Amino acid sequence: PLARSTGLTDGRSAGQRRADALIEVCEQVLRHGQLPDAGGLRPQLSYVLPANWAAGQPTPPLTQNLAAELNNQGGQARQACATAPWTGPQTRARIETMLCDARISRILLTQLGQVKGLESLTDQITPTQRRALASRDLGCATHGCTRPPAMCDAHHLNHRQDGGQTTLHNMVLLCRRHHLSWHQGHLQLSDLHVPWLTTHATGPPELLPIA
Repeated sequence: PLARSTGLTDGRSAGQRRADALIEVCEQVLRHGQLPDAGGLRPQLSYVLPANWAAGQPTPPLTQNLAAELNNQGGQARQACATAPWTGPQTRARIETMLCDARISRILLTQLGQVKGLESLTDQITPTQRRALASRDLGCATHGCTRPPAMCDAHHLNHRQDGGQTTLHNMVLLCRRHHLSWHQGHLQLSDLHVPWLTTHATGPPELLPIA
C-alpha cells in the first residue's frame, strides 16, 4: 500500500515508489519499533553543520568547495557542508527537513578544532504536541496525500533557523516525501489543507469553521 501512487501529480516511477515505501517501513521501525498512532522517538543522527552553511550564506557548489579545500590543505579537506559518519555530505534541503523535527545541540570550535563551547538546545516537539497535531491534521496536510500521522514529520511553517517557534500554530504534519519537497521549493502553503491557519507570523491563529 505504501508504494501506491498518491494522485495525478505523483510523477514517481513504480520503482521509485517501491524504494520510497521501503524507506518508510525502515523509518517506522527505527522511530518506534512498532507502528504507533501519533508518533514516537525519532532516530538519533549526528550531523555537523559549519556555521556559515547553517546560516544559509551563499557557498560555491559542493564539488568546487571540496576541490578548493583539498588544494589548500594538502589533500585533507575541511568540512564544507553538513556531514555525518558513514553518510558523507548532505544537501541543504534534507538537512532543513530534519531540522524541522529534531533536537539540536550547538558546539563551537576554533579554527584548530578545539571545543570552545557546548550548548544543548531542548526545543523539540513534545509527545503532547504530536498527539495534538495528529488530532488536528489527521495525517499529511498536502492535498491528495493519505499518509497517516505516524508516517509524518512535524514541519515548521516558519523555519526554525529563521526563528520559527515549536508551537502548534507554526507546525503542520507532512509525510517525508512532501516535507522534503517543501524544503526543495516544490510545495507552497497553497498546496496544503490548513483551514485552521489564518496567520503564522505572530500568536495563535484565529479559528475558522471547516466546511
